[in-house]
Amino acid sequence: MKVVHFTPCSPNTTLASSGIALWLAKEFKLGLIDSAEKCVKDDTYLVVNSPWAFCDFRDKAQAMIKGKRVIWVQNDFAIDIPTAFRGYDKIWTTCLLGRSNETYMNWNQLTYIPIAGKSERATERILYYGAFRADRRDVFEKYLKSKHATYVSCSRKASAKFLEMNPKITILSPFNPRELMASVHCGLYIQDKTSDKEYHSPANRFYEYMSGESAILFDRPTQKTMEKAGYDVSEYLVNSADEFMEKSKEWKKIAEAQSIWRKDYRGELRKIVSAEIEKLA
Repeated sequence: MKVVHFTPCSPNTTLASSGIALWLAKEFKLGLIDSAEKCVKDDTYLVVNSPWAFCDFRDKAQAMIKGKRVIWVQNDFAIDIPTAFRGYDKIWTTCLLGRSNETYMNWNQLTYIPIAGKSERATERILYYGAFRADRRDVFEKYLKSKHATYVSCSRKASAKFLEMNPKITILSPFNPRELMASVHCGLYIQDKTSDKEYHSPANRFYEYMSGESAILFDRPTQKTMEKAGYDVSEYLVNSADEFMEKSKEWKKIAEAQSIWRKDYRGELRKIVSAEIEKLA
């Protein structure tokens, strides 16, 4: 059994799929194929959803996997398996879409890594980090287009879109979430509109906020997703920037109450994956 990622994996990457591939290879002592030089024959491949368009060993990958057992490891609903690999046996996914061959695995749990040592926390601000997604525009305008001090960490390309929406936003250069979580007093949790209709695991930022023991306030439409995942967020819902700023004043109390959510998420995921791997033997 081998793990396949269509682009090179770096230990310092912030690319979620790369982190999943590295974790699978290390935890279960599986070979990792992320370049042409590493392509080897096997009977089973765990193919992690990754940027096929940027793969520089497509021909070798197709020849290697043809006729073999393929498990599609999916953590991003926006990435589908390339046509060349259709006919996969199973899907290990964070996105439950009612497919007969899907098994639920919350890959986002891998982003929970408790941070040792807390820095002074900046308050009186709204912070968002990540990409500018078109289907998040409504929620961006609700929270980021306000009179409050607003910070966004994103790429240069995305910054233009945020500033077009609100010229007063302070743009920060992209950062590794783990580098900042210890200084975030209160995090805003939002979701894509797709998650309003389908069940997807809680997003990476949920586990990243918890890693830094930050308080978390939830945009109201996320309640259904979080409750299905087993979290009662009814006391932590907000629906405007003003409401976020007002509730975030109690961030210490909220963070303490939410501490019951912190547990060994990685160990939990490992047990589930291990059981599925045993079934493939």
